[in-house]
Amino acid sequence: IWALEEVAVERAATELRVHLRSWRVRVTTPETRTDILTGSENTNLYRGFYGKRMRNGGVLQFGAQQASTTSVRTGGDMDALSPVGRIGVARGRLSVDAFALKFGRTRSAMVRDILSGTPTQNAISAFEGDDALGYVRAAWGRPDTSGIWVQALAAALRHEETGDTTAGADTAVAQTQFVLATGLSRGALDLSATARLRVTAGAQRVATIVRAGWQGRWAGVSAFVEDGGPDSARRADVVVGLTPLSWLQAQLAHGVRTPDDPAVGGPSVTTSRAELAGRVYGRWIAAGAVHRAATTMPALAVFDARYVGAAVPAATGWQAAVGGPLWGPITFEWRGTRWAEGAPYLPQVESRAELRVFSDFRRQIRRGTFALSAAAIHEYRGGVVIPVVGGGTVRTQGAAVFGTVLDMRLGTAHIFWHNRNAMGKVYETVPGFLMPRLVQLYGVRWAFWN
Repeated sequence: IWALEEVAVERAATELRVHLRSWRVRVTTPETRTDILTGSENTNLYRGFYGKRMRNGGVLQFGAQQASTTSVRTGGDMDALSPVGRIGVARGRLSVDAFALKFGRTRSAMVRDILSGTPTQNAISAFEGDDALGYVRAAWGRPDTSGIWVQALAAALRHEETGDTTAGADTAVAQTQFVLATGLSRGALDLSATARLRVTAGAQRVATIVRAGWQGRWAGVSAFVEDGGPDSARRADVVVGLTPLSWLQAQLAHGVRTPDDPAVGGPSVTTSRAELAGRVYGRWIAAGAVHRAATTMPALAVFDARYVGAAVPAATGWQAAVGGPLWGPITFEWRGTRWAEGAPYLPQVESRAELRVFSDFRRQIRRGTFALSAAAIHEYRGGVVIPVVGGGTVRTQGAAVFGTVLDMRLGTAHIFWHNRNAMGKVYETVPGFLMPRLVQLYGVRWAFWN
């Protein structure tokens, strides 16, 4: 995801949808950016971007990233090289471009059961290969502006293993996609429809998506319907937001997921979520609940072939959150979830708290060339029960992890330092696979326009 400009998260009732936007260049002045990062696990990363939009409407973009890590305890050493490029032209509301991204990497085998004293040296096999993505896109208008827009896209994705393939696994998997999307944005109304044809190993599958949204002063509603998605399931959900008063907000969401083949994907699942939030003395306090119907949890076979799926009954989770300013530039945010019923593969308790300070010292530095952001973050994830072949279970213990983030902006340069698991907590989220400890990453990101 290093070549992305934006990652946006949409929280629906049945799933979490992630929207990705590739890096764009909007001005005719050449744009250059350099990222340099180093830190724990012998991590080193170098990244460079160059982009320019021509006065005749053409665009040229290219970049590259080199990254490597070395882990003495757990294995999984990695070395990766990734280039990206785009050429295109935009004239008025019409734009055409071609985009390509390749990510080649090698990774050593993962070591398991370090804490037991009898490590398994090849728990997850080594890998050498690459992923490639390319597409050609033509568009009239843009979805984030008012009016009618249309986009057509032809894309190809390929995953290839070039290392030791004696295990007999497929060495290459490819998929071609053809997408046609159109929509209308007018005032408070947003409508869109998408048709997607996926071609994999000669098999074809068509997916359709229809979305509708309306946002008023006191209320908003959005609806989403998909048929024939990546897992062949049908999805439908609706989200309603209410703001009857400036200090009171409510959100209701309901969704249904229906697998195409219940024998493989399990039974249909309905999920409902409700949340009420109020502002008290400038701080928001929220409480809510999420209810999930009975379903089947898939197995985590990638970690261990003994892990199996499990049928779980209906469950209800209670949620709470608080956030807002504490004093001056200091803010605090906390959100937690507790499920009333335990279930395989699901931590019963999760929480995240963040204490942050931000200031651009505008009174002292009127040119706005300096900003400071620092945060202390506490995360907790409860233990997880995993069913195994034969009717037994294995379990991981819950763990609390503390970290810090520091970011200073000097002109167009950002100097940053991230520290995760600062207390050196020894823990596992999957039995036998030790999580990193004392992870420190620091570096600089510097942009130029010249």
